[in-house]
Amino acid sequence: MQISEQMVALQDVPATLPKRGGRPIHLSTIYRWVHRGCRGRKLEVAQIGGQIFTTHEALNRFFSPNSETASQPKVDVGSSAAILRAERELAAFGI
Repeated sequence: MQISEQMVALQDVPATLPKRGGRPIHLSTIYRWVHRGCRGRKLEVAQIGGQIFTTHEALNRFFSPNSETASQPKVDVGSSAAILRAERELAAFGI
């Protein structure tokens, strides 16, 4: 995210998005997209002076099905460590 992009305060994001079932997207959904993400992607944000901002361009990238992060596989560090541990144990048994 770049400063030259059009900034929007996170609390104003639901008003900029299309309504779903006649109701706006809840602010907690926007925060979930920031912290946990959705489908392997997280919404880009910047904290400026105690307020959290995103940009219209970041929202477009987040919703774009062809974004770079969509093509990157999700890697769970915990399961990767478990796989390596299991491979070492199998090697120790000669399997």
